[in-house]
Amino acid sequence: MEIILLQDVEKLGKQGDIKTVKDGYGRNYLIPRGFAERATPGKLKMVRERQAAQRARHDKLVAEAEARAQQLRGLRVDIEVHAGESGRLFGSVTSQAVAEALAKHGVAVDKKDVRMEAMKALGDHEATVHLYEGVNVPILVRLVPA
Repeated sequence: MEIILLQDVEKLGKQGDIKTVKDGYGRNYLIPRGFAERATPGKLKMVRERQAAQRARHDKLVAEAEARAQQLRGLRVDIEVHAGESGRLFGSVTSQAVAEALAKHGVAVDKKDVRMEAMKALGDHEATVHLYEGVNVPILVRLVPA
């Protein structure tokens, strides 16, 4: 029996997957509990169209993220900070500060998308900007005295 999963089922598949299961499993367990529905030709066509639209949307978002990644590749951001004589900062640089510095370069990035270690000393540090799943761009952050 062919079914369309209406929600994720452990060890079977994810929502929207089309699976072939034994008749008793589908008829007595999956369908009555609302985990799946019987796959009719009309429903199969609708699911395949929805999957194609999702793939197209995903591909478009990846392409947009790759275009933004080209802007960020090799980018160096300078941030002026207050530091002591030994080069240690008074406080630390946050992802918000890096996102604001990127905005000055014309690249709008949400602070949640900037992944980095705590920056507590002057010098060069590396941060990663997450643009989309699988599209991460390393950038160089240089902390200079104010």
